[in-house]
Amino acid sequence: MDPTTTTTTRELNPAEEDLDSCRHLIEPPPDAAAMFIDQVHLYFYLLFVTVLCSCSACSRIAAANDPGTTTRIYDFRVDYANVTRLNYTKSMPVVNGQYPGPKLHVHEGDSLIVTVTNLIPHPVTIHWHGVRQLRTGWADGVPYITQCPIQQNQSYTHRFRVVNQTGTLWWHAHTSWQRASLHGAIIVYRRKHRMNDAPPWYPFPRAQRELTAILGRPPEFIPFTNPSSFHHEQCLETEGSKSVQELLTICSVTEILSHFREWWNADVEQVVTDALATGGPYRISDALTINGHPGYLYNFSSADACKVKATPGYTYLVHIVNSCMNFGLYFALANHSLILVRTDSGYVQPFMVDVVIVQPGQSVDVLVTANRTSGKFYMAATPFSVAPYSTVPYPLTPATALFTYSASSHVQTVNMPTFPAANDAAYVDYFESLVHCVNTSDQTLIVPQTIDRDLLFTVGYGLGSSDSCPPQPICDGFDGDRIMASVSNISFVQPNSTHRSLLELAYLYDHGQNVLNSSLDLTFPDRPLNPFNYTGDSSSLNPAPGSGTKLSVIDFNSSVQLVLQDTSILMFEMHPFHLHGYSFFVVGRGYGNYDPDSSPATFNVINPPFRNTYAVPAGGWVAIRFQADNPGVWLLHCHIEIHISWGMEMAFLVREGSGPNQTLSAPPTDLPICPSNSLVNSTS
Repeated sequence: MDPTTTTTTRELNPAEEDLDSCRHLIEPPPDAAAMFIDQVHLYFYLLFVTVLCSCSACSRIAAANDPGTTTRIYDFRVDYANVTRLNYTKSMPVVNGQYPGPKLHVHEGDSLIVTVTNLIPHPVTIHWHGVRQLRTGWADGVPYITQCPIQQNQSYTHRFRVVNQTGTLWWHAHTSWQRASLHGAIIVYRRKHRMNDAPPWYPFPRAQRELTAILGRPPEFIPFTNPSSFHHEQCLETEGSKSVQELLTICSVTEILSHFREWWNADVEQVVTDALATGGPYRISDALTINGHPGYLYNFSSADACKVKATPGYTYLVHIVNSCMNFGLYFALANHSLILVRTDSGYVQPFMVDVVIVQPGQSVDVLVTANRTSGKFYMAATPFSVAPYSTVPYPLTPATALFTYSASSHVQTVNMPTFPAANDAAYVDYFESLVHCVNTSDQTLIVPQTIDRDLLFTVGYGLGSSDSCPPQPICDGFDGDRIMASVSNISFVQPNSTHRSLLELAYLYDHGQNVLNSSLDLTFPDRPLNPFNYTGDSSSLNPAPGSGTKLSVIDFNSSVQLVLQDTSILMFEMHPFHLHGYSFFVVGRGYGNYDPDSSPATFNVINPPFRNTYAVPAGGWVAIRFQADNPGVWLLHCHIEIHISWGMEMAFLVREGSGPNQTLSAPPTDLPICPSNSLVNSTS
């Protein structure tokens, strides 16, 4: 068959797929070697959550006009399901009865049509994290920013394409703290007509067979008899080489999807409700999980913990997503090195480390070679946090899964990875210094060399009034005040005084209608209105931020440089910021105050990291650049959930251009309507 021909096939729905496929992670089918040239694809979705053994997303596939692309049609139904972990059972919202939700397999260039139906009594939106949403901001899924939330027994259809991206993305709820259970992976493969290209395909080999173990969900093996039917990445056989160059030249690759997550025994919505009512800290999670299970170091968890049966000489491509609510994470496999090859769906110059760092919202892809003949080894994830544990506590017990070789039934000792200290900022600096983007035939990256808009935003904490937590006489925050957070000393307030989202109002404004009002305030400052020594002694400063819903206006196709500067108000903290609608180049980072005269001399504008989420160093700054070629209203926010709830977010309005591909598509006819007096307490 011509590889550029779009085919029409049908994928299995959850009721039809083999629910016993999880067992294949422990005992691969005997004919696997003959079918797949000894390749294994293994996805570890390190999810700090729990999940039921289930199948992938059900979808329908239709023809598309662009050669080598497909239109994939999905139905998401949000409803409650009971889930048990740590000997606790609770009801939580899930998609299609799956926890985590459906994993979407797409090719670069594919169009997605996803209809979300909400069956729970709370409003819902779904965000496609990392998808650029070119001219399709209506599908971005942010309540009151790009759409009104989907009310109970209502549906909304998201329509968008995945363009110039390959690798690991994910989707999650963007309403309150619902993403604790409403989330799933998006694996983006090369465009179909490129699958048979001669090497090099990209900076690491392709594989032919997929074994999925979603963290938050037991492992799942998905066989396919004809690799070209789904065009999974293919690769040659490995000899177990240890060097980066050898691994990239002769290796067999399997894929693993790892999604980090937290588990609360309590109702997560009650956790955030209590924190906001009292104005203080939130109740930390009870466990971290891998493959939906806390693992061998937690009570009531060993029996269901994930076990990966490794084959000596195989190399695994591990897709890692950190969907933790509030923690960055270290991830390691004991006595095995990791080669990082992609970040946030962008290729990097490969490098080898023993421990990778993944911030909330980030994804990374690493290669790991099964270079032993026997033994048992823990795959583990544990938090890192530069803030004092007494101030910002976290689960102390790592989540674990077992990576065991076939000839190890007699082995009793299990090796545990060695991690840096939880607050080892120096290791974070070292790790980040190794990340450099590369161009490939799948992805062309152009770093802006000149700047049209030069912005500096401060990010940090603040304190609100002590009498704002009734019926308590004072709040539970520092000194009896309410804990707040802000960008440039403005704590974001979601609009709820209109029946339209900000994107609808902006669209009407761009098309000549007079809609400027308190819900469309275009006065977010380019720099703090009251500058100070951001990383110096702040004890004499008024810690109370202002509040508002302000947008920063960017002209179409402007080259934007944004410096995010941490502040010392209350304490320093690392803040992983996510920009909707764009990926960006991280051209610089440092400590202390950003200096516009001397700091740019340290910038890398040749091959900087290319991300959609990146952490501002505690007590420091980060400089990012992007080309504002995607019109719409795009949220910028810290991806630590409690910081969002406290107000650490803002939004850009990127104006439309004049060309046919420079304007926002018209609003969908089924765009939800905002009910009166409805307000979601946080976005994520």
